[in-house]
Amino acid sequence: MITLDQPTQRAFSTAVAFIALTFIFVGLRLFLRARAKQLSFLSDGLCLASFVLFCAFVGLMLEYILNIGKSDPFKPSTPTDLAKFLKILYVEQVLFTFDISLVKLSLLALYWNVFGVHRRTKIVIATVTAGCVIWCIVFTFLAAFRCRSIDYAWVPVPPPGTCMSRSDVYLPLEGTNLFFDIVVLCIPVFTIGQLNLSKGKKIPVIGIFVVGVSVCVASIGRLVGITQGASRPLSA
Repeated sequence: MITLDQPTQRAFSTAVAFIALTFIFVGLRLFLRARAKQLSFLSDGLCLASFVLFCAFVGLMLEYILNIGKSDPFKPSTPTDLAKFLKILYVEQVLFTFDISLVKLSLLALYWNVFGVHRRTKIVIATVTAGCVIWCIVFTFLAAFRCRSIDYAWVPVPPPGTCMSRSDVYLPLEGTNLFFDIVVLCIPVFTIGQLNLSKGKKIPVIGIFVVGVSVCVASIGRLVGITQGASRPLSA
């Protein structure tokens, strides 16, 4: 039986909880939409693809926790473990950047089907979609090719001038990600006000989407974490 220290147990429990909750919510969404005969190849397909990438993301995290970071996953104890940690961190950052883009595009495709009644709404959704696609291409590329040679991305101290600093990439990434999260969140809230629904029906629907505020809070948390970690050197 694998023995994990307390910090690792927390990381392990969090990863398992997130994958379980995501499985339940994605499965419930697909089940209900299939039952209502409203499955969409684009929006639901993107949702399923983002779930698969999220599983890969969590799988890498669990592999690292169980095989390398048993004492403290965020403080590698040897130079070899630090290199492995940075390599997994590199892959996960690329996966994360692409995955959150798929989530936004899945929501926007759903908005198009549900709220794309008025021409103005369609223009807004199409414009935000174009922005998200451009964001995905730019920041996935930067996450993957932050260093002139890819293998320098998991070198603790790469040669001077070979890599962009992590904060120079990830601070703009998280800042603009937060911006798009807020924009995507606001689209249904303002659109519902234009639909011919009774006040009693509008409030619950708006409330469902307002839950998405938690995503924005998570983005703010990542921004704070990146800002605080930018000045701390990596060491084993």
